Amino acid sequence: MHTVENKYPGVSFIWHSFAPRFGIQSSAELIFGVQGQTGRYTARVEAERMEDGTELRRVVDNYYGARISAELEKRVRAVTGAAAVQARITSLRGIEFDGTITLQELLTSGRLPESVIVLTASPEQMKKTLPDEWRTQLTSAGIPGFYQIYINCKTASPDQMYCGSFRVPAPESRRMG
Repeated sequence: MHTVENKYPGVSFIWHSFAPRFGIQSSAELIFGVQGQTGRYTARVEAERMEDGTELRRVVDNYYGARISAELEKRVRAVTGAAAVQARITSLRGIEFDGTITLQELLTSGRLPESVIVLTASPEQMKKTLPDEWRTQLTSAGIPGFYQIYINCKTASPDQMYCGSFRVPAPESRRMG
């Protein structure tokens, strides 16, 4: 908890649960939220055995994704012209992913994890070639993710709104492991 608080100073966290490393659980895991918000995030303690026998522990979390999601949504919307964009970054990342990291830094370095991003098209935008157009634009912009496309049609049921999906992979030379 202390490590998460140090990575994101000034944030009031709520600690929901803690599962220690035990039995088949390979690492300790903490579930937390932020005061006044509904999202839940994960932090995990990962241990690595060094050659000299010592154990190196580091905390990885996914709260940094909440901090850059709004910026990612704006960027994707600017590139595609989508009527609405929702981005959710859930990948756990290490200590260097903290409150100071920016979307531009992640894009430039190729370290933005592939995330689920929902694009909503207006009825006027929707055409058969739209998924291919958006995939080309997002690939050129270097914004990796798994994209789902929906059409905003108030009279349609949710099943009728889904229009397709595509994946924009992270550049091969810079893909995060």
